[in-house]
Amino acid sequence: MIHDISGGGPYVCAMAEFLKSTKSNKPPARRKPGRPTAGQVLDIDEKILIAALALFLKNGYMATSMEAVGIASGVAKRTLYARYPEKPQLFRAIVQERLAKWSKVAPFDPITGSKPVPELLIEYGTNFLAGLRIDEVNLFYKLMFTEGSRFPELSRELYVSGHDLAVQHLARGLERSLALTGGRIKDSDAVARAFTSALLGWFQGESMAKAVNSEECDVFVRHLTRIFLAGQAGW
Repeated sequence: MIHDISGGGPYVCAMAEFLKSTKSNKPPARRKPGRPTAGQVLDIDEKILIAALALFLKNGYMATSMEAVGIASGVAKRTLYARYPEKPQLFRAIVQERLAKWSKVAPFDPITGSKPVPELLIEYGTNFLAGLRIDEVNLFYKLMFTEGSRFPELSRELYVSGHDLAVQHLARGLERSLALTGGRIKDSDAVARAFTSALLGWFQGESMAKAVNSEECDVFVRHLTRIFLAGQAGW
């Protein structure tokens, strides 16, 4: 399912280009016999992780076999199993590798300084949904949602480095924005968490049936912002 990622600001373009740079479309090359060099070892690991990620995202965890990963990566079976004796170890390595790479790109455009609350919420919501519309991110979250009970520690790591980080970012932004007018917020974390969860829940529900485009996201973000502003007295 291809998602339009237009209208998401500089972050979305940067994230999309970054993800492209971490993939390889080259066919797997056959290595000459002998002990691999340090560079070849890294190249082998990269091929395994890239091939395994593509298979897990396409077929899911249960339907992806180690044999299929070996074939797709062009890596010998004994080499694959020497690095990852079992499929859970390979899956953990993929999740940790993706999180490490994504951490090099901010989860959304940084909100610098202070701005009016309506503008802040719209900017945050637009960038949050634009990030989810990136195919790899969208598929990855779906995969982790399915396999969360099997890998609770990875789900927690994804939550802390993704969802919770976004919530904290918005909470601090709300505090700065309200300070502009001398206002205060009783529980900025609760408001930010509710707003972020509404965005995520809407996107997950809509994307079950179709690809969500930027226009639909824009309409929802503005509607959600109006609802939250209407209840601002309860913040």
